[in-house]
Amino acid sequence: MAPSATSRSNPSRKKFDSPFRRGFKADAERVADAIRQELDLSLTAPLSCTDICEQLGIPIITVPDLAPSGASLKSIRGITSPAAKISAMTVASGTKRFIVYNPHHPPGRRAN
Repeated sequence: MAPSATSRSNPSRKKFDSPFRRGFKADAERVADAIRQELDLSLTAPLSCTDICEQLGIPIITVPDLAPSGASLKSIRGITSPAAKISAMTVASGTKRFIVYNPHHPPGRRAN
């Protein structure tokens, strides 16, 4: 990580490098608020990933659901094994998107 630099306007305030652009968090919070409103939820209610995908028309499938499309059983077992680190991934094909998730991970891990 890059060393911290001090702010010119306030030398005692530390400036930290971030992988996100300035304003990303505020924009993400506005999008989350808009989705909560569309789903008729309070502004502090938790957001369900499946509800968001349903609202946006994004299909969600499990890793084993990939078998009919040609995924090998060896690959499926590897991705869904207890040691697997993959919880979910977004697959893009042109302008189409879908989410593939590992059904063997606990719901809390799949909730992000």
